Order: sequence, then C-alpha cells, then structure tokens
Amino acid sequence: MIAAVAVGHLGDSSRLPDDLRRMELPKDRKELAEVVSDKFPFVK
Repeated sequence: MIAAVAVGHLGDSSRLPDDLRRMELPKDRKELAEVVSDKFPFVK
C-alpha cells in the first residue's frame, strides 16, 4: 500500500513567487469534517 498525506492550511497565493503563482489552480478541497470520521476527537 502506498499513501500520501499533506498537512497544512491554504495560504494566500499572492505571497508566492511569480513562477509558482502561475501554477496555482483553484482547489476543490473537501472540508475536514467530510473526510474524517467521528473516531478522531479533534473534529467536531
């Protein structure tokens, strides 16, 4: 099995250098509550 996890928060793309800002696309990320079950205490 192979898995990958990204942890962090969505930042302001205006703070990126120009070359990275051009690669930014709108993200359709789900809210944390949509992907984590009630087995994790940090989700209310």
